[in-house]
Amino acid sequence: MIKAVIFNEKIFQEENICPDTDSMLEALNEKGLKTKITSNIDIALKELDVLPEECLYIGDGTPDLKNAGEAGMHPVQATWHLKEGGSQEPLPGFRHAENPMDVLVCAEEGDSIFYASWYPEVEKGDFISKNPTYECGHYFHLFHEGKFEYDGVTLKYYWYDPREHGFKDNGKLPILNFLHGTSNSLVGDLCINYTGAEFYASESYQKTMGGAYILIPVANEYEDENGYIRGYWSKEYLESVHALIMNFIAEKTDGVGLRFIFGNSSGATFVLRLMDTYMDDFDVVVPVGSAALPDDSILDQYDEKGKTLFFAMGRRDEFHSFDEEVKPRLPKLEQMKNCIIFIPEWVRNGDGGIASIIGGVEMGQHCLMNPIQCNLILDDGTPMDERFPEGITGWIAGLI
Repeated sequence: MIKAVIFNEKIFQEENICPDTDSMLEALNEKGLKTKITSNIDIALKELDVLPEECLYIGDGTPDLKNAGEAGMHPVQATWHLKEGGSQEPLPGFRHAENPMDVLVCAEEGDSIFYASWYPEVEKGDFISKNPTYECGHYFHLFHEGKFEYDGVTLKYYWYDPREHGFKDNGKLPILNFLHGTSNSLVGDLCINYTGAEFYASESYQKTMGGAYILIPVANEYEDENGYIRGYWSKEYLESVHALIMNFIAEKTDGVGLRFIFGNSSGATFVLRLMDTYMDDFDVVVPVGSAALPDDSILDQYDEKGKTLFFAMGRRDEFHSFDEEVKPRLPKLEQMKNCIIFIPEWVRNGDGGIASIIGGVEMGQHCLMNPIQCNLILDDGTPMDERFPEGITGWIAGLI
C-alpha cells in the first residue's frame, strides 16, 4: 500500500512548475499520503518514516528513477515538464505521469508499478508490450484431460492426439512434452497455455511438423496457510513424471519418433533433471528460462548419445544473471555437437514490443516461453531469429 510520494526536487524548479502542481499536492494530502520534495531518497524515507515499497517516487530522468527502483520504490517519470528537443526525454521503460494529476492515479496503482533493472536500457524508438498478442484459450478444446496413478502419486495431465485431426500415425510421430512453471497448475486449463503448448496443437503448427502428440503433466501444487506455493516440480516427481510419459506412449499411441521435453521456468529446471536421469528415453530437451544446466560431464553425455539441447534464456531475465549464471557456461555449450543457444537481446511479444509482464514482480524478460509459443515468429511474419525462418515448428520438422 502506498503511504508516501517522494518528488525529485528538479520537478519543482521554477521553470518546470505546472499550474496543476499545487492542486496535485493538496489532493495527495487529502488522501492521507505523505509527500516530500528532495534530492536525497534515503533522508526522505527516514523523515517520512516509510519503507521503500510503500513509496511512489516521481523523478525526471534515468539516474534518479534507476536509484529509486533499485531501492525498492515504485518509480514514475514526470514528463509534463519535458521540453521538445531538450536533453531529457520520456523513457520508454518507465511509467509516465504526463501531468501532475496523473500522480494521483499512479498513487492508487502504486503497488502494481514495478521496476526491473532493464527499464533504463530500453532505447528511444522501441516500445513496451504488456501482453502476448495471441488469443489464450483458443485451442483448449483440442486437448483431453486424464489422470495417472503411480506408486501412490496421482498426476493430472492434458494431451493432444494428432490422429484425431487427420494426421496418419506410422509410429514415428514426435511427442512434445511440456512442463509448466511454478503455480501454473493452480489456474485450471490456463495451464495449457502457460506451458507454451497450446498453439502447438493449432492446425498450422501441426501441419508444419507433420503431426505431433502433445503431453502436459501437471504438478500437485497448492498454496499453504502462509500463501507460499508448495508441491511444485522437484526431484520427487522425476520417477512419476517419467512413468506417466512412458505409459502415455505405450497406451495412447502406436509408438512415437523423437521425444521432446520442453520446460518453462521451474519446469525448465525440471526437464533438465529429467534428461539427466532418463537420458536414454528422450531425444531433445528445451529448457526455457532456467540457468540450471547440468555439469560438463553430463553435457558430454549429450554428445556421446546424440542428444540435442535447445537452451533458451533472455539476456535480461529478471530471475537469472546472464553474466554470473549463463555466460560462464557458454563456451561449453558452443563446443557441443547438437546445442542450439537462443539468447535474444530482448524478449519480445508478437507485436515486436519488449515483453513486460507483471506477476507480483516484473518478469517479462523471464517469460521467454511466450515467444516460443509464437513459434519465434512476429505477427507480421518476421522470424525472431534468422536461424529459424519457419520457427520452432520448422526446426522440429527438420530434426524429424
